Amino acid sequence: MRALALRSGARVEVVAAEWHDAFGVVTRGRIQLELRDGKAGPVLRRDAGFWLRGTGVRALHNPGRSTAEVHILTPGVLMPTSTTTAPTRRSAAAGLGTALLTGAAAGAIATAANLLLSAIARGPLGADDDFIPLTPSPIIMWTLVGTLVGAAGWHLIVARSTRSRAVLSRVVPLVLAASFIPDIALLATDSVPGQTTGGVLALMAMHVVTAAIAVTAYRRTMPPG
Repeated sequence: MRALALRSGARVEVVAAEWHDAFGVVTRGRIQLELRDGKAGPVLRRDAGFWLRGTGVRALHNPGRSTAEVHILTPGVLMPTSTTTAPTRRSAAAGLGTALLTGAAAGAIATAANLLLSAIARGPLGADDDFIPLTPSPIIMWTLVGTLVGAAGWHLIVARSTRSRAVLSRVVPLVLAASFIPDIALLATDSVPGQTTGGVLALMAMHVVTAAIAVTAYRRTMPPG
């Protein structure tokens, strides 16, 4: 039996050759399973057991603030009786280049969705065609800028923080809320030609759509821990 002690934020890779047919039991704290497709798996608490064979688990991660312990039983394999794993920075499965490609792809999808929203706003909802922010050029530019900057920021947090999931759960809503400030200012000042309440609300809806598409894409290529 192998006893693993994972300090806060620590991560240990599952070595298939050594952990074949292994069964794990969490004896202290919480352990998150990291899956082979890059997705974050379930968080297991004390006394929870799990098989490693055939489950797609590639690593064990401690998402908590205190040290977690897990016992790994591997029939027929001699293993060290105790190992302590120090916190490590999560290596983002993707580098910055891949992160930016993810941002560009998310931007393309979000742009298509936002152009559709613009058409609906200027059609059935009656927004004025003279309202420049709802025209294609600014929609394309700002959507792409937003998803690319967002991808770079997401990558930075995942790569450098041992508690990136918790950090992102706070940062993402704050950034989205901050993005509404210019729109709220438009509603307050009525300063842009062709502006209508429906047109500004359409802009705000675009922020939500862009954020939802971007975050979904970021999680697939840069899963937080």
